[in-house]
Amino acid sequence: MTRMGPVRVLLVDDDPLLLRTGSRLLRRFLGAEVVTASDGEEALRRVARGERFHLVITDLEMPGMDGFELLDHLAELAPDLLVGVWTGCDRVELVEGRAVDFVVRKTHPNGDLIDAIRALPFAAATQPARISGVVRRSAIQAADAVLQKKAATQ
Repeated sequence: MTRMGPVRVLLVDDDPLLLRTGSRLLRRFLGAEVVTASDGEEALRRVARGERFHLVITDLEMPGMDGFELLDHLAELAPDLLVGVWTGCDRVELVEGRAVDFVVRKTHPNGDLIDAIRALPFAAATQPARISGVVRRSAIQAADAVLQKKAATQ
């Protein structure tokens, strides 16, 4: 299998086993650098802090900030960031109308995930995509406000 080069992926899932499995899969077949987050809030903080990624892959059903909410925040915070969904969720139709580049069910062979990623436009890129050049302080403050509001309601 052909490796794509230095691709930086943020993998978001609340299941530690799937984070390990997904990370190994992405490293082995794509040569990707994989950063993991166990929930949407952690993923949003990483993006808001200015960490750069070619791609975010998220589950949809997670405690706290779920993947649906993460997708909505990423669309505002980093509209140029490629985002994929890798999920076992039965409500996949709810991603319609959201900024999603692919949806792969966890019940499908792992090759489907790799094929979906290889079809993305960054496949030849060597530098992580910039989030509108620089993440502005206001974007970080907006993400912090969302997280604080979420924490206050729990």
